Amino acid sequence: MISLLIKSNSRLNVKQKGFTLLEMVIGFIVLSVSLSIVVNVLSPLTIRSVEPVLQVRAAELAHGLLEEISAKSFDEQSTVIFGNARCGETGLGANNCTTIPACVTPGVLTSATEEASRNDYDDVDDYHCLSQSGSAILNGQGSNLAIYQGFTVEVIVGYDGNMDGTTTTAVELAKLITVTVTTPNAEAFVFSNYRFNY
Repeated sequence: MISLLIKSNSRLNVKQKGFTLLEMVIGFIVLSVSLSIVVNVLSPLTIRSVEPVLQVRAAELAHGLLEEISAKSFDEQSTVIFGNARCGETGLGANNCTTIPACVTPGVLTSATEEASRNDYDDVDDYHCLSQSGSAILNGQGSNLAIYQGFTVEVIVGYDGNMDGTTTTAVELAKLITVTVTTPNAEAFVFSNYRFNY
């Protein structure tokens, strides 16, 4: 019986293992502060990791559009048939080149854009003041480009014979084509190309 009392007393003297309520609350507070610091450090990195993808898509969109526009005729008065006079060659009987007005409102057709549908665009001036965004962004065949949701693209065409980057309404031998692509995170990228009267 004495041995039983000794065994039961030894069990009572054993310290219990585990956490107290106070230790658990302090642990949760430390864990939540640590997690908030980690999240604040990592969240800008996730935003930055998307930016290169958007920049590449903007460059691809602008490059494709510039190629499409540059493949068109210099002017409505020019022909693509070899041997005919270029617009402005009045000594050869050609018509004067088209005057390009300023683009006041992107997306609104100007007097230089004589075709109402993009499928009918046959010269560089037809793209002047073109503005498309989201699901309205189309390729040259009129198909929707779904990967450009949230993007906006605008095109400005103007004469720039001295190639200083400043367009004018006066007729000159070169046209500056400027494509501005705005990504979903509101970054604007400007791309340009010259089309010469040849």
